[in-house]
Amino acid sequence: MQLSGPSSRIFSYTDKIAENLRDVLLLLGRVLIASMFLLTAWFGSPNAGYLTFLGYPSPTISSSVAITVEFIVIISLVLGIGTRYGALLGIAFVVIATITAHRYWGYPAAKKAPPKRG
Repeated sequence: MQLSGPSSRIFSYTDKIAENLRDVLLLLGRVLIASMFLLTAWFGSPNAGYLTFLGYPSPTISSSVAITVEFIVIISLVLGIGTRYGALLGIAFVVIATITAHRYWGYPAAKKAPPKRG
């Protein structure tokens, strides 16, 4: 179904703007995603101490591998070198980190304070 009249002109105008900004918006999105990985890699997370607490085998090596993988994802996304592979590596990293290190379901539930009576 095609629209005709004034509204179709507005849509075609916004489509042209989006098409012109496509590359810039893709780069901005890649840089924002890479910045999340940069924050954790730059501040040394995951560190060997935390991985030892979680029971990882070879926590020092695991920490080095994790930080290296994060930097590979960052470089891939920011420089646009193999971005699909970098994105897939980033997804795999997040899934593995969530399953093994961010086990929120293993923490005891917080106790709720009783309601105040007024």
